[in-house]
Formats: sequence, structure tokens, C-alpha cells
Amino acid sequence: MFASYLGYGLMAARAAILKEAGGNDHPCLATDVSYTYGGEAFSGHAGARAVASADSCTALAAQALHANKTCSPAPVSQCGFDGAWGGGGGDGASKFYVSSYFWDRALQFGAIPSGAIDADITPKAFGDAAKAACASAPGALASQFAHAPQDGVDASLFCMDLSYCHALLTQGFGLEDDTALTLVKQVRYRGEPVEAAWALGAAINSLGSAPAAAA
Repeated sequence: MFASYLGYGLMAARAAILKEAGGNDHPCLATDVSYTYGGEAFSGHAGARAVASADSCTALAAQALHANKTCSPAPVSQCGFDGAWGGGGGDGASKFYVSSYFWDRALQFGAIPSGAIDADITPKAFGDAAKAACASAPGALASQFAHAPQDGVDASLFCMDLSYCHALLTQGFGLEDDTALTLVKQVRYRGEPVEAAWALGAAINSLGSAPAAAA
């Protein structure tokens, strides 16, 4: 189950990406923004541009991820990002689930049917939504996304959020754009819906890799 590594959740990523550009002429922004995370204030300036740039924003997000950092002594093919080991593949790397803020943003750009607890998606869908969001002028998100935030810091950072989701999946976790993913809000356990989150994914992974208990 994909969410992110510790320290690379969406709220922390916003701060890192704003910091990466030094606050000036930020490609993820079409309007100036102030953002507070962990008691620290971060600011970003749109410069003279009328709209943001999804390609440049995604590239900046990849920089903030330290996507090219090695995880020696493991081979590069097994590295995740920021020098973390990516797990090495195996049978468990054939089906991918994403949750948390991936679900929230996908809901906002209209990728999830009403009332669903899961949905099929690809990384490309986040990239395409990022391009549309970044190309929207300030205050015009409603024309593209009926469920997106229309004002405030969440609206100002919508382009950045989607670009980060795309960068994390493709350049952080190394997935192809057409990789089949399952978005999950809840999973069914014994016929009842249970909230899906990174902690649940970590628990399932731990149980799956733990040796069987002695009888």
C-alpha cells in the first residue's frame, strides 16, 4: 500500500517544495501563497506568470523527493527515494494500492465514483489532472474540477499537490504512467468496511512477512 515515507506526506511535501524554489518565481503557483507547517512559515511567489507549469512543478517535486539518491549497497533498481530501500520487488509488487491524500485529491479531480470505497486509477491520471489544474488561472478551478477547493491555501496549492502525487508515484516509487493502481478509502474485512490508511498497510506488510507463530 502506497502513501509515502515518514516526512514525505502531502503537508510536509508542500513545505519542502516551497523551500526547494527558495520562495521565488515558483512554477507550482499561479498566485502568491503563505503556508505554515510544523510551526514554520513558508512562502511562494508566482512571479509574472498567469498560470503554473505542471512539468516544472513535477520536476521540482522530484528534487524535493531526492528521487535520484542511491540506497547503496542495494542496486539502484531497488532504491525508492531519499536513499531509502524500495523493497526489492517480488510477488507483492504486482498489485498496488494507494490511500490517504491520493484518495482525497483523486476525489477532488473527479476520478472516484460517488459512494465508492475503492477505484481504479493510474499515475497518468494524476499527471493529467495536474496539467489541467496548473493551467487554470487563479479562481478558475471550478471550471475544471467541481469538487476541488475553490479558495484559500488548498486551492492555491492544488497544482502542487497533484504534481507531487504524480512525481511520488513515478519518480519516487518508480511506477510507469500506465501502472494499474487501486485507490482505497475503506477495505472490507469480514463483510464490514474498515478505514484504509498507511498504518493498516504497514500492519498488513508486517504480518505478511512475519514467521508463523509456534503452535
